[in-house]
Amino acid sequence: MDDKGHSRTCGQCHKVVAIDNFALHESHCRRFLCLCPDCDETVPREQLEQHRLDEHTQVQDCVVRLLCCEFCELELPCRELEEHECVCGSRTERCNICHNYILLRDQAQHAHTCSAANGVPPLPLRPPRLPQTTAITPDKSKG
Repeated sequence: MDDKGHSRTCGQCHKVVAIDNFALHESHCRRFLCLCPDCDETVPREQLEQHRLDEHTQVQDCVVRLLCCEFCELELPCRELEEHECVCGSRTERCNICHNYILLRDQAQHAHTCSAANGVPPLPLRPPRLPQTTAITPDKSKG
């Protein structure tokens, strides 16, 4: 259509409309349409909020978005994180206080219940050595 003589561009929806229909078209657009403030797309006024939710909010349930493992800080896709944390949290590290090996997933709880942290002396790093005993061998000379 010719924009100069027989048509005009609607300021609301940016469509080229025939001059004969322009007044009716423009009043319809102003009443039922609006511009999205985020993208300047023309959307039905009653659907603006849904448009903004669908088009302009960050997706929270995307299975390939990256999340950090709470134990090793490795970034993994969301769909793989639960399995990874199950395995990763099963690793152990030695407690600096009681010297026991604690699962990574249990360390926060252990910090509150560690006996050494609550005034009980820490366990030794190695079990105490038992006193050496001499083996009694039968005396063959007494025959």
